[in-house]
Amino acid sequence: MSGDGHTREPQPGLTPVDAKPAADGDGKKGSREEFHLEKQIAELLPILWKTDSSPQLSKLLNIIAHAKTMGADGYQLLEALADKLRALRAFDDLYLLTSEMNADGLASPKTKRYEVQALIELGVFDTALELVRPLLVGDLSEKLPREAHGHLGRIYKQMFVNAEASGAQVVDPVKRIYLERSFNAYMHVWDALQDYDGSWHGVNALAIAKLAEARGFTAPDAKLKDVAKAIVAVTRDSTDVWAQATLGEALLALEDYDGAAKAYAAFADDPGVSPFDIGAALRQLQEIWKLNGDDAAAGKPVRILKAGMLAKLTTHARFERLARGEAAKINALEVKLTPKEAQLLQAELREGIPDVTPEQIAADMETLKRCKPEEMQALRGINKPVSRRVVLRKLELSASVCRIETRVNDEWVGLGTGFAIEGRLLHPDWAGRTVIVTNNHVISSAGSVRSRKPSSSRAMFAKLDGTEKPIDFDSVLWESEYDFHDITVLTLKETLPEGAKPLTALSKDVLGGRARDEDAIGMCYVIGYPFAQELCFSLADNILLDHDGPENCEMREHDGRQVCVGATANPVRVHYRTPTTRGNSGSPVFDGETISLLAVHHSGDSNMKRLSPRVGSYAANEGIWIESIVKAIELSEADTGAEAARMAESRGFGSPTPKPAPSRGPASDSLMGAALKAGLAAGEKITGGTELKGFAGDPEPGVSRAAKVLLYKPGPASKEDILAARLETVIGTDTRTQIIETEMSPWRMICAIRVKRGGMINVGTGFLIGPRTILTAGHVVVSPTYPKAPGDIQVIPGLNSEKEPYKSYQAERISVHPNWNGPYDPAFDVAAIHLSEDVGRKVGWFEVAARDKDQMKDNWLHVSGYPGDKKEAAGSQAALKVASQLWHHAAPLDRVEYGRAFYRIDTFEGQSGAPIYALEKDLNYAVPTVMGIHAYGTKSTPGSRAPANSGVWFDAAMLSFIQNCLAR
Repeated sequence: MSGDGHTREPQPGLTPVDAKPAADGDGKKGSREEFHLEKQIAELLPILWKTDSSPQLSKLLNIIAHAKTMGADGYQLLEALADKLRALRAFDDLYLLTSEMNADGLASPKTKRYEVQALIELGVFDTALELVRPLLVGDLSEKLPREAHGHLGRIYKQMFVNAEASGAQVVDPVKRIYLERSFNAYMHVWDALQDYDGSWHGVNALAIAKLAEARGFTAPDAKLKDVAKAIVAVTRDSTDVWAQATLGEALLALEDYDGAAKAYAAFADDPGVSPFDIGAALRQLQEIWKLNGDDAAAGKPVRILKAGMLAKLTTHARFERLARGEAAKINALEVKLTPKEAQLLQAELREGIPDVTPEQIAADMETLKRCKPEEMQALRGINKPVSRRVVLRKLELSASVCRIETRVNDEWVGLGTGFAIEGRLLHPDWAGRTVIVTNNHVISSAGSVRSRKPSSSRAMFAKLDGTEKPIDFDSVLWESEYDFHDITVLTLKETLPEGAKPLTALSKDVLGGRARDEDAIGMCYVIGYPFAQELCFSLADNILLDHDGPENCEMREHDGRQVCVGATANPVRVHYRTPTTRGNSGSPVFDGETISLLAVHHSGDSNMKRLSPRVGSYAANEGIWIESIVKAIELSEADTGAEAARMAESRGFGSPTPKPAPSRGPASDSLMGAALKAGLAAGEKITGGTELKGFAGDPEPGVSRAAKVLLYKPGPASKEDILAARLETVIGTDTRTQIIETEMSPWRMICAIRVKRGGMINVGTGFLIGPRTILTAGHVVVSPTYPKAPGDIQVIPGLNSEKEPYKSYQAERISVHPNWNGPYDPAFDVAAIHLSEDVGRKVGWFEVAARDKDQMKDNWLHVSGYPGDKKEAAGSQAALKVASQLWHHAAPLDRVEYGRAFYRIDTFEGQSGAPIYALEKDLNYAVPTVMGIHAYGTKSTPGSRAPANSGVWFDAAMLSFIQNCLAR
């Protein structure tokens, strides 16, 4: 197996010959130094997972410097740290550590090998090649040159894989060279040794040969079958942890898929094999052998490895915690299964296993819960009955999960996740029904910018034969808005297809205690459709962090259901660290120790606010506890007591009815979803499609002369201009232009915004898109720091120092995009400010459009706003207040990713909410076309790979939201 370049022999520490012994004096100094260094290392490891790498870099450099003064003792601690970094897959830190050691006379075969491996994992192949070539020299019976050849083979193999992923950027002759060099490096060792020490290289040579044959680079070579048989002979009886993986690949070359599956099952079951090791073997089968789990015969090894990962899901984090006293610190892993894979795997795992009952699972989980670390080792693995039954149970539960799809441009695309559940579990009146549960921000009765109506959506279930069947929704039984439970319960027009099964039980366990410290309070996992594609089981970091519900509530039987005494209809939030992505919205969250429904996933944030009374934030996902959902349904569906139904309605949940939504507070606190007054004149229609038409306003005083100079004609920038645009935050040299003619078009459509909160004033920028509607960045009015809508917002069109050519206006209300209001997703950082006066009739408003990101790449974009760093006055005026002067800059569009545009336009704080606009073919300088909203500078731009500012890029869905804002 070659996935991660693992070695199969133990790694003894090799102390350099010239290392100085530690000073011991009275026998205590060395131990004191060692204690302090161990403490520094212990403080480093927890921050390896933080976003900001500067603290960890500083700590790591201090550790290296300290260890160098300690001689052999310090070296041994550094080598142990290297082992930990490698196990944690912290390859950037591993490279820094080993490169420093190798450069300062602390090199050993291990540190040299680790440095090369780190570079391979980081994709720095040229440097890795330079370092590995000197290590190739020597007798191949020695470990270092043997493994150097393995690294050389892997470098070229990975270069081929990356070249394939790049499409047509690398031509086939180059790819063929990569495969030839990889094959030769591996085969050289096998030809020289032809024993167990060379078997790992041999199977990798077989895999490369198979790949070259599949790509048409080489013809089949019958001699390779003899190589495979020889490798089988030298590995079959080995007890080494990696022997079974090597054996599995050799059997693949002989097309013995059943034998390979058995070998991989034994490999996955080994206590020394981690989920990452299994993942590396799986990548080898998929990327190099090109095996597909949907293939009933050849895909069996792939399915068995995925089952092995699912088995580790139940035990790995718990074992790590029991054995080491801490939560498992491993990166996010997921197991993805197609519907056909899931069906085939269930049939394979049922061989020799009787029907799995909830009672049997409860007993198995209790066994795992009571295990000591040494006892758990005997239960881990797909060949162990306990783990096998648990995996089967999870696969059975996955049969309830469906992909929610919606129609876009006559095509069905994934929108989120839902799951089928017996209706009686949610409400007695729904007995005999199968219902679908998903998030309200995925499907809602009325539909919105964010959610879709049931009539335009459907559920896609896996059938028994592994194909999928779409089923239309019939009606909405119950729903709760995003700010409450974020739940929609629906019925289907058809019965579930054979192979799909609803959930039949809720958790019979208590919610448990609240978090008291940083330790996890339990385990959980999510089954869903990330990015609304393949069914996915979360694997790593499946840690339950906290909840804000009743602690250790008593479970009692009620109407045939287990209910939590003390649970209320208020939403109870559950926080967990199980990996999720977009598309997981509406996924079921299962308790990791009872494998029963715990919550419904609805959001996640790398900076999630901790649950009260704890302060601060952390990276977490959030679900709504199923028991609080059941209570809310019970309250709003009560047969008697209209007061209860009114109470439910006032809380934002209940059965859908034609009556208007209840008011949600004063006008200044109104967010999207509340009733807002119309911003257009009576009878005026909004243009649909991909653009909203602009309006030039009064013809006097006309179009600014500066606009005709500063606003470049449409089309791509020249290569020279693109290279020169190394200019938010200000990038490089500040080349912004001050705008003086703010009373003229188009500058007068741009507004300074003043948001007052108590004695503090926040500044921002906005722009008119209608007679009385201003668009701005969502964080100008609502943010994680200030989640409550402000009551005092001042809007000043065309502000020029202290001059207000078109007066100032107070906001009447605001509309905030629902994906910003709470989730704070930067791709939806958009809000509208509504005025009571038609100022746009005088100053005009921008055209707003959704434009193709690929067609706009490298085209000139403009941002004009009120930066907080500029204090120059126009003309001879005196020094003015901060963010009171309009400034402009332009640069080509770098890229658009995940709904956000990146560009090198100079901006500064205060320009958040400024229009991102361009001239179009009609050269209408009075009414340019806005394509996005500026939101972030380089220091705050999430996800930027290089110095760049960013903002929201408009697509059709965002245009629909803006259109709705205009109609309010």
